[in-house]
Amino acid sequence: MKKIKKMSAKERILESAMNLFHGQGISGTGVDQILKASETGKGQFYYYFESKDDLVLQVMGMFFDGLRAGEIGPSLVLKGWKDLELWFSFFIEAQKGMKCGRHCPIATMASEFTEDQEVLMDEAGAIFDFSRQSLVDFFELMKVKGKIGRSNDAVGLADFC
Repeated sequence: MKKIKKMSAKERILESAMNLFHGQGISGTGVDQILKASETGKGQFYYYFESKDDLVLQVMGMFFDGLRAGEIGPSLVLKGWKDLELWFSFFIEAQKGMKCGRHCPIATMASEFTEDQEVLMDEAGAIFDFSRQSLVDFFELMKVKGKIGRSNDAVGLADFC
């Protein structure tokens, strides 16, 4: 029988925060809600996080790490049209599963950032740029293979997607 690794208090806080931020936004989520959902206390929270903004940054970092490691979402290495179809299908099915009640978790959080939260905006931008790059690479590959015209703008197509 395979042993399931028990999550640390920090991991429980991060996971709970991600789920709550995704479901109800950052401003709609209080630290006490996160603590209740994660079954942790304020002492644990402030041991791992300087502030709610620090928690948000670490939640995005956790998401970004999972994305880069291929643990979140579809493969970001798109080699053909079938891969692109699977990429779209993942997001469509995710939205169906949530009855379109939620948006991209990072976009949900980023929509609340203010200009004085530059570090948070930069992290969200890095996540979007990383995700978009796989689409840019795909469209560049399709141009090289002659599957789309060489005059097509790979960045524009990726942004459209």
